Amino acid sequence: MLKQEPGMPGSGRLVVALGMALTLGASAIAALASGASDPPATPAAPTPQQAKFFETRVRPLLAERCFACHGAARQSGGLRLDSRAAFDLGAGGARLVTPEKPDQSLLLRAVRHEGPRMPPGGRLSDAEIGVLAEWVRQGAPWPEAPAVKAAATGSRQTGQVRKRAGADHWAFRPIRPLAPPPRISDGGWSRNAVDAFVWQKLKSERLTPAPEADRRALIRRLTFDLHGLPPTPEEVEAYVADPSADAYEKLVDRLLENPRFGERWARH
Repeated sequence: MLKQEPGMPGSGRLVVALGMALTLGASAIAALASGASDPPATPAAPTPQQAKFFETRVRPLLAERCFACHGAARQSGGLRLDSRAAFDLGAGGARLVTPEKPDQSLLLRAVRHEGPRMPPGGRLSDAEIGVLAEWVRQGAPWPEAPAVKAAATGSRQTGQVRKRAGADHWAFRPIRPLAPPPRISDGGWSRNAVDAFVWQKLKSERLTPAPEADRRALIRRLTFDLHGLPPTPEEVEAYVADPSADAYEKLVDRLLENPRFGERWARH
């Protein structure tokens, strides 16, 4: 309650009251803004069930629908979603998940097109939104150790990763031409440049190449490797009976074109 100063007119009391109200209001707004930008508390380690849900349902969804605009190559709106640390940074300081009100989280409102619309090309399916909603209700557990603090841009994080891995790592070395070693000492074993490198390494380790596999062994090895399943008896017999000189190359092309190849390697 305001104390009236002696001789203070009524208009003066009104000005003082308005000034105090504005000061208190500004303090409250600053406190709210400060709380909204505070970094979230370190999340608890996910349970095995939560980790499985994330790896089988959430991460593939983020990779398919979000990483093109919010991944390593591009961070639309300064938002990156391909790591725990980047996810915690949010968008412009705004947290993507509100633990106390999960259904009001910015992430869910965006994918439901209840405000900012993500992805811009079209709304996610109800099933996909349901996956993200369940994940958010769990507290958005992310089974990934924040080994490298996410940066605002991909170039900064790439530099940090490179520093960790070391400039001498093969992945960071510039591409340069490399002449294959001569094949004069392999007795005709090498059939191409890659074979020549293999032969050189074998000799340096004092190893002898294994005997060449027959066609039945080759098709089984190749099919298991590319499809994760054995070939059918009919496929084996067709390959064994193929008299063409490029029978193996045709087999490789057929296995790579089969949807089973994508199904097998998409798991990794």
